[in-house]
Amino acid sequence: MTVTDDDGQADIELVKFYALNDSTWVLIGNDTTATDSLYSAPFDSTLLIDGNTTLRVNATDGSSDVLQDVTITIDNINAAPVVAVTKPNGGETVEGTYAINWTASDADNDTLSYDVFYFIPGASTQTIICNDIAVKTCSWSTTSVTNGDGYRINVTAADGSHFVSDQSDANFTISNSGGSEGSGSEGGGSGEVSVPSAANLAPSSDTNETQEDEIVQIAAENSAGDSTTSDNNLPSLTGAFSLDNLRANPTIAVVMLASLAAAIGALAFFMRGGGGSLPKFNLPQFESPANDFKKSKKR
Repeated sequence: MTVTDDDGQADIELVKFYALNDSTWVLIGNDTTATDSLYSAPFDSTLLIDGNTTLRVNATDGSSDVLQDVTITIDNINAAPVVAVTKPNGGETVEGTYAINWTASDADNDTLSYDVFYFIPGASTQTIICNDIAVKTCSWSTTSVTNGDGYRINVTAADGSHFVSDQSDANFTISNSGGSEGSGSEGGGSGEVSVPSAANLAPSSDTNETQEDEIVQIAAENSAGDSTTSDNNLPSLTGAFSLDNLRANPTIAVVMLASLAAAIGALAFFMRGGGGSLPKFNLPQFESPANDFKKSKKR
């Protein structure tokens, strides 16, 4: 500001500078020594609200004061904030509840807010994790996300004028035990197999009727000998058949059992000293498998 005095520049004692901030006059600075009649003071425009305002100069020579106002426009250039993701930044394996961290600063000391997202590189969308928070950390429950090794984090910082983002430098992995993987244990998962008994090989075609003919009948008629003889006098029969074979061929298994029963009956007959004809044994009759186990019924 140029200030002159008719009594000479040396008569000017002090020049003060003010600015009207909203409705309050704020002292900017003062100057006592002119350079080519110019007086000046440093001025930090960021201390004032953007828009039109008034600057005032107050010069005094010790006996009188002179005021001069000038209108100016304040248009501060707001510096954008700076943000950088620190964790996860690439290469980590993430599981459970995980803390996402980042650093941020603002040259204008503006209050910053943050939004945090996760995304897959190349995808057209990203998913919000934390929204409009003021702290530089975000708690993420990763169990709601499908396991995989192609994830990144995006953090956006806002100061009211600017939105600045930073992303993870490389992919990281989400690996939660059983998170998105099937248990693999649906019905029958125990590995046990139910094998039907020989009496149930041919199911009834009508559950509301009584089947008069049995599918398998083993009968032994003993025509001689003492029926009261203790079973302890009979020899024991031991043997083993392959369980896999019996399961695969239940019809053969029943025939084998019937034959063994007949042989045991004959052996017992001779050991008791019986004579005459041998007891008669009726072996079971089986129809061809092509008939799908259908059997005529007596009406």
